Amino acid sequence: MERIELLVNNWTREEIEQWTAEELRLLPLDEKVERSQAIIKAAVAAFQPKIGFAMSFGKDSTAIAHMVKSIYGQIPIPALFTDTRLKFPETYG
Repeated sequence: MERIELLVNNWTREEIEQWTAEELRLLPLDEKVERSQAIIKAAVAAFQPKIGFAMSFGKDSTAIAHMVKSIYGQIPIPALFTDTRLKFPETYG
């Protein structure tokens, strides 16, 4: 677990696990981004190579992909897209 501790800025794993949705909702945007990046770094450190994320190309998964790329310069974890053929034609562009 030491490897995780070094990657999450000034927060310990225990502190990250204690963050509540309400507490995070009230934070300014830059603090939300910083904490989100800490969570991503901790998850990748703890679970790589057995980690990935779902990619729907909606706003949430696109934001996560952007955040992962901004941390690592690339996307070092698999993104899973399930093609249900229910997306707008532009999605397949």
